[in-house]
Amino acid sequence: METNTNVAVFGYGEDSLTLWALKNKLNEILAGLGVDVKFSECHILYRPSFGRGQRGCGEPDFMLLTPKKIYIGESKWPISEKTCSGRAACFRLKESQIRSRLKIKACIECGLKNRVSGKLDWPKFQKKMRGRFKIPEEGSIWWKNFTAIMGIIPPGHVPEIENILLVFCDTEHPENTQEKLNKPDRFTKSREFKVIRLNHKEAFFKNHVFIRI
Repeated sequence: METNTNVAVFGYGEDSLTLWALKNKLNEILAGLGVDVKFSECHILYRPSFGRGQRGCGEPDFMLLTPKKIYIGESKWPISEKTCSGRAACFRLKESQIRSRLKIKACIECGLKNRVSGKLDWPKFQKKMRGRFKIPEEGSIWWKNFTAIMGIIPPGHVPEIENILLVFCDTEHPENTQEKLNKPDRFTKSREFKVIRLNHKEAFFKNHVFIRI
């Protein structure tokens, strides 16, 4: 039976660019983060779901799991080159997106600290998160998604967690920076996102993103 390897996929927009970058630019992303690891040591979660609406934390564009850190990633495709070369304020994430990423970060940090023999103690986790975010009940879709993600992280391993923002632009040698987005709130003392700028020219075939999988 023929398998679907080396198939040409054409897409459009930030989601397609994100998939293209994770497939073709992972080495540049890791270099921008200052991470020296083998691809085989990484896990990528594409569009992981932490629930929508008031009872959810949202859906980041991707998560990159490495032995030492977990990166919660968002992607932006600015309209103009001027926007791309400017500070992060020019392509500021929505307030709801930032709060969502901070909730996810807080949940993962708390979840990793409340695992017993690799299994998350859900009642204890709910109690620890009380006042910050109402954790859905055990058996819910949120619980299934969250515990699945926790299961990917080796037992006893508590990596640091960082927020990153991929910015797609035409700049040949874009500069990566550490930038604060919006104002602090009660979820964290710092709102710093590591901004990784990627040249996306080679991603396009005419006006569509070309990915070979």
